[in-house]
Amino acid sequence: MEKTNKTKKKIIECAEKLFSEKGYDKTSIDDITKLAETTKSLFYYYFKTKKDILYTLMKIRLEDAVKDLAEKRKNNKSPATKEDLYKNCISLIKENESIFKIAIFEFLKTNGCVNIITELPKELFDEVKDVFEFTEKEQLKLILTMIKITVFHVLRKSMCEKFNMEECEFEKMYMEEI
Repeated sequence: MEKTNKTKKKIIECAEKLFSEKGYDKTSIDDITKLAETTKSLFYYYFKTKKDILYTLMKIRLEDAVKDLAEKRKNNKSPATKEDLYKNCISLIKENESIFKIAIFEFLKTNGCVNIITELPKELFDEVKDVFEFTEKEQLKLILTMIKITVFHVLRKSMCEKFNMEECEFEKMYMEEI
């Protein structure tokens, strides 16, 4: 069982590395299995498609961020508030910009048919909504905020160049609008 988990983890790590270096569209399943030193049949044992591995990557990142805050709040180790959750999500997106960027592009290419952007955050927040006492409207607001922040990070460099602004100045202006 441990070897199984190691193989799956290796596939995920290699996919993330290749998606970041080559881009999602230019990364093939062959590329992933070659780097992971495994077979296509093992890849398909764990993942149905390349989108499935992207979904898994995002789920891992979001689960860690949300559950960490929920656990702190449950144990009263930290006054984890909804604002803390927003800040944690912003940090998460900054730290994993390439994965979130890919997810946004995949969502847009499929006219919103992929649940990576819409369903995944809701699925995770459903698990902790009682801890944060989220209403459905607040969950939607958080999901929309995450999408806006992701789009901001995707566009910030080109926008700063176009408008001749420093990134920190642009980020401050953007954050005031959220």
